[in-house]
Amino acid sequence: MKASTVRKEIHEYVDKADDRFLSLVHSMVRAEKKDKSESLLKKEMISRTEQSEKEIEAGKTISAKQFNTDFQQWKKKKRESIK
Repeated sequence: MKASTVRKEIHEYVDKADDRFLSLVHSMVRAEKKDKSESLLKKEMISRTEQSEKEIEAGKTISAKQFNTDFQQWKKKKRESIK
């Protein structure tokens, strides 16, 4: 059966469904959306980690002291922009 046919049939049924069925479907949809968003987040984290490892291998790093200096400057600018 084609996906478009399945969608149409489901839409027709949902339009007439009782509260119990709608609640069940809603729970399934929420669970599916959560799984997908967690999967995307995990993929993004893996991608960032891989990119960071490449940058480290290429020597694109800064010292902890420089990081702290940059971070303090960023915080100061952030506070000033809020005022």
